[in-house]
Amino acid sequence: MEIKKKLLLMVIDGSTIDIIKNFKEKKRSIFYKFLTEGSSGILKSTIPSQTLPAVPCLYTGKNPAKLGIFAHTDEIGNVINSNHLKSKTLWEILGEHGLSSCIFSAPVTFPPKKINGILVSDLNLPENAAFTYPKELQKEYDFPVGLNETENAKSMKNEDFIIHMKEKTKKKIDIFKDIIKNDDFDFCMYYLIETDTIQHFVWHRKDLLSEYYDLIDGFLREMLERFENILIVSDHGFDDAPTHNFYINSWLEKERYLFMGKIKMINSIIKKIYKLSEFVPDKILVKVRNLLRKNNPDPRKLIPGVDWNRTIAYVDKNYGIWIEKDRCNSEGNSYETVREDIIIKLLNLEFENNKVIKNAYKREEIYNGEFIENVPDILILPEKRFSVMIQLDSGILRKKTKAEAYKGSHDSARDGIILTLGNAFKKQERINADITDITPTILSLYGIGKDKEMDGNVIKSILKGKIKTEQYKENRMLSSAIKNIKF
Repeated sequence: MEIKKKLLLMVIDGSTIDIIKNFKEKKRSIFYKFLTEGSSGILKSTIPSQTLPAVPCLYTGKNPAKLGIFAHTDEIGNVINSNHLKSKTLWEILGEHGLSSCIFSAPVTFPPKKINGILVSDLNLPENAAFTYPKELQKEYDFPVGLNETENAKSMKNEDFIIHMKEKTKKKIDIFKDIIKNDDFDFCMYYLIETDTIQHFVWHRKDLLSEYYDLIDGFLREMLERFENILIVSDHGFDDAPTHNFYINSWLEKERYLFMGKIKMINSIIKKIYKLSEFVPDKILVKVRNLLRKNNPDPRKLIPGVDWNRTIAYVDKNYGIWIEKDRCNSEGNSYETVREDIIIKLLNLEFENNKVIKNAYKREEIYNGEFIENVPDILILPEKRFSVMIQLDSGILRKKTKAEAYKGSHDSARDGIILTLGNAFKKQERINADITDITPTILSLYGIGKDKEMDGNVIKSILKGKIKTEQYKENRMLSSAIKNIKF
């Protein structure tokens, strides 16, 4: 049905259905209300199950190969921003139909672009950055900007870290509530990023997770008084942190797809440096990587010691394998043969009688679009007990040797959440949807058909009344143009 009152899209980064179901014991909670009076289920994330590319897929309805975004950095190491996004967003489409939006803290919205409404960018920003539209809004509030919480999570006690994150979240929530109090927006989106960091470091403390989620529950209680319809989703799931490392570039070296330089002593030193890097604070590693990228934009050179004249396949991020097509042919093997051989070997790889890789795909089996070349040739999904590491190591598979800072992970956790509540939604429907389905579904709620380029579909099973599914752009613009023709 076409909704008559406003919709709130609440994105809780990394939330899972198991976390939400814990609130069944708290019968006065709003999460309990969603579970018993609304519809709920699984929202399947991207491969890789990371915030990027998942969130842009969520608010465009398209797969990464149509967006030009696959990771947090592009092919030459630049941090992804809104200028990389090769698609209209949900709120831009709504704006074309005269509907206003308030978008708060969504990833890949910096620098902010003009919209029909208000936009506050993801707040992990460069110093002195202009991050709101309109720009004057930035001066009206004390936004908690540029705070990377990883170091706080490592240095603080778990209890103190939760207190700190609750204070930060409450500050952001209060700003959002004040913004929407002053305007009558048709659509609002609030992106809660703090849950991801919290779950990475406090996943083992269910009591503290529950304490933090109580804050979210209270926020949703207030929002139900303002919004007649609320849709809650997450960009990916979460699980226990892996217990073992899989050094994939070392494996490629062993299988003779990656080759090191000829000087063995230098190669040994390089591998030891990689090993030591596991003990270096993240803050320092990020600075070193940025310095390397600045002085050498070829991402392959971030794997020092590799003989690039002989190497056929390599991994520069832990999501997939790149293959040098020209080198395949020069070595007498076709690109497809090399790719199929690597996939078969990965799927057969075991450690202590356990599979290491859950699945491996040719990129075109999963994605399609004009930017498919930005996607690794082989996409990999590890079994949950294994971390895929790009560092070169003397071994290939081993148990983690240092005290692992992360307690939770989403390297292979594709099952996010979707919860609905309101007069536009059916009750007690079990949902099994894809992350690209969110934008077409929301557009349908406003009586707008999806763009023909969108990969997602309207989740018809949860919607009441007539459902809009045809293309929005051509139909509406054509009819408007015909009306304006003068004879």
